[in-house]
Amino acid sequence: MAFYFGKENFKAATDSLSQIARQLTSQEKLGQTNVQEIGKPMEAVAPLRFDETDKLETVTLDKLEEKMRAKEPPFERLPILSAKGAPLMLVHRSVLNDFLLNKKTADPGKTAKDYNLSNLVKDYPWLEQNSFATVSPTASAAQAKDAMAQKKGCSDVFVTMDGTSASAVTRWITNVDLLQAAQV
Repeated sequence: MAFYFGKENFKAATDSLSQIARQLTSQEKLGQTNVQEIGKPMEAVAPLRFDETDKLETVTLDKLEEKMRAKEPPFERLPILSAKGAPLMLVHRSVLNDFLLNKKTADPGKTAKDYNLSNLVKDYPWLEQNSFATVSPTASAAQAKDAMAQKKGCSDVFVTMDGTSASAVTRWITNVDLLQAAQV
């Protein structure tokens, strides 16, 4: 019995040590990967870009649905940018669907075109501050991962001209992109 349990404990310790080594290697790999090498350039994405006159109160949610279906396969996430290309928020289809389902239950006669981004942000206030993080074009993938981790529930990073949310987005990186980049 001692041999059996000793063997199992040795196997568990070896597996645990291997897992720790893989994590260190993955983190090192992210540290050596530039954000320009992962994700998608904004030219390859169909973001919802505000016009000069658009506001949260004037953009209806049916426009979000249209943009999410603009490419094949449809996007499950939609970057929303200002007229100058700066990030405003990132809406996941699950959040949009949850909002619309709750509203449909309360008022079955209304559809997505009866609600606007202001209504969505009112119910999900974290969309404007925590739906994305930003990094500069010189950042590493590890820095992008850290920026995302600092915002609760954040799954997306925008690479902007100067690393702030005030400048134009050049690239979009999702949590899935970071996981793929970390694979060794």
